[in-house]
Amino acid sequence: VNDVALIRVNKNIAFTNLVKPIALASGSKTYEGSACILSGWGTTRVNGKEPTILQWINLIIETNAKCKQAHREVQASHICSYTKVGEGACHGDSGGPLVIGGTQVGIVSFGQPCAVGEPDVYTRVSSFTDWIKNHQNYMNQDLQEPPADGVY
Repeated sequence: VNDVALIRVNKNIAFTNLVKPIALASGSKTYEGSACILSGWGTTRVNGKEPTILQWINLIIETNAKCKQAHREVQASHICSYTKVGEGACHGDSGGPLVIGGTQVGIVSFGQPCAVGEPDVYTRVSSFTDWIKNHQNYMNQDLQEPPADGVY
């Protein structure tokens, strides 16, 4: 429901100058008016083809009050970006990062599809950093394989 997930991988990730871990936002900062970067592998228009290279765009964080005028379901656990026609998230971008200065502040969640000039809505990462940290500890434990037979 909040587009937050942790994935456990079987092998270590090889970090390079192009592949790096990202800091997660924490605290109560709203980032309103801040420049941000949205990136993703989504289409660039309705019924468009998926891109072959990662797409990105510079955006500005919008106030939740203004965002709520377009999307009444916006809550404190959301963060929004201002978009103009032709800018913003599209099909396939869901779950992607919204980043400010090397810190992930949002996760693409919902909005009017494909850059129609309405604010895009993201899950506010800082609302879930405690949940992430708590579950990260669990993810680092050795997990037992469930038995193959039985009812699940």
